[in-house]
Amino acid sequence: MIKKIGSYILLFSMLACCFGGCGKQKTALQYEDVRLTEGMYHYLFASLKNYYLTTFTDITDDEDGWNQPLNDTQTYAEYVDQQIKETIYQMVIAASMFDQNGYQITKEGEEQIQALLDELVEAFGGRSALNADLAAMGLNDAALKKVFTLQYKYEHVLYDTDLLPVTDKAREAYYNEKYACLKFIYIHLVKDYEYDDKGNKKIAENGNYVMRNLTEQEKQAKKEKVTKLTAQCQENPERFDVLYQAENEMDVTYYPNGFYFNKDNLYKLQLEAVADVAFALEEGEIMTVFDQTGAYIVKRCPLPERAYEDGTDSVQFAEIDTDCKNDLFIRTAEEHYEQIEIKEERLSSLSVVNVKAVAY
Repeated sequence: MIKKIGSYILLFSMLACCFGGCGKQKTALQYEDVRLTEGMYHYLFASLKNYYLTTFTDITDDEDGWNQPLNDTQTYAEYVDQQIKETIYQMVIAASMFDQNGYQITKEGEEQIQALLDELVEAFGGRSALNADLAAMGLNDAALKKVFTLQYKYEHVLYDTDLLPVTDKAREAYYNEKYACLKFIYIHLVKDYEYDDKGNKKIAENGNYVMRNLTEQEKQAKKEKVTKLTAQCQENPERFDVLYQAENEMDVTYYPNGFYFNKDNLYKLQLEAVADVAFALEEGEIMTVFDQTGAYIVKRCPLPERAYEDGTDSVQFAEIDTDCKNDLFIRTAEEHYEQIEIKEERLSSLSVVNVKAVAY
């Protein structure tokens, strides 16, 4: 499974669509008045490929790596290629929504777009050097400015308009569909905290707790503890909450009701082993999983009503409206995919396997 460690692909992908052609290139994809040339589409593939390479932990950028099976039906390349295509569709639809609803780029927005281009020219050491790099994909700095313009339009539709309002009803529906609540008892199996003479955890100068390597004897004792706790939880599920507080080697003081995992940003909490089973478990089911540092005895709990309004839990939902709005936008965009005109003969050869990633 691809492990996500950053935010959504939509939020960070560089957009590469423009109105009309770029040079003499023909339109390769069109939705209403928004068109992408072959060069722009190539650039989009390259920039989105870079996004995947820099925000996912288990992709190897070579032919063998991309052709590894992701699941029973897809390779990594097949999956990511499809994600990129759908992102392109969403971008051109967002740009059209911006224009069709009468929005205009503000003076401040124009200045921001120009500043982005100027910074890139400076980073390359001049406009000629930038254009030389862009030329391999059929672009120049003028086309790149249109890329930034459309990125502005997309972000404006998502964050600065009322085209996709997050109502109470929409928020609650999103919460019930996308979230799972889990509690876990974590046990160190490799390292443990160091304590001072008063029994307090030692803190290093950088503010982190001081850790030490466990001895082989201690590791064995920890493994036995995991086995014992797992058995207790399985035999006496009603005692899980007590053990969650009493035996946990992770501080869960601020998570008395558990941790909330979102399908749309599953690995945000950087608890990959737990995230991998978050939606595989049935409510009330208990499973022990491991990562490179320790063991997690995980229980999926019933999802409380509107936990995002709870004083204790609400801190875990700081981005729920943003996530909900993203979801609303994707659902809206999907309804228009069939209206996009695609010149498959011009685009079908492009894949993350053969497109060189670009970092700008």
